[in-house]
Amino acid sequence: MRLFYDADLTSLRQDTQILSFAIIGEDDRKFFIEFQTDNPTNNIHVMGNTEMYGYNVDRAQFPELFQKFIEPYDKVDMWSDYLMYSWVAFCELFGGMDNLPLKVNEVPYDLCTYLHLKNISPHQNREDLLGLKSSEKKTNALWEAMITKSCLQLLDDFIPTPMN
Repeated sequence: MRLFYDADLTSLRQDTQILSFAIIGEDDRKFFIEFQTDNPTNNIHVMGNTEMYGYNVDRAQFPELFQKFIEPYDKVDMWSDYLMYSWVAFCELFGGMDNLPLKVNEVPYDLCTYLHLKNISPHQNREDLLGLKSSEKKTNALWEAMITKSCLQLLDDFIPTPMN
């Protein structure tokens, strides 16, 4: 199962921390967590078997919540738009990459590299690539995860990978 994720970060440095984290699966299941550093309340909402949202969540709760979300899957591949900092910060939520759940492939994938392989600039605006109007554009982790998923599906469906 491909899981498309995005994270809002405190900075673009090695010691960055995740402020919010979102996933949308190929099956359209959604996972969204906002972390709080002061007085976490762990306000978790589970909507059936398809959606989990958490607000003001203690970082220590993340591994358990993530494990619950990926429970239906045999194996997951994590995809992001540009994962340089978000992947390291994601792994740190588990205490490092060696502690990732066994179902999670320790090799992440990113849309930037995939765009490059399709002979499209990795700097291409994702919403423009999808033909979205400016009034439809949003900025948050869940929206960005959905955009990554949509771009990858578009590329899979319509643009063959060039053979050199």
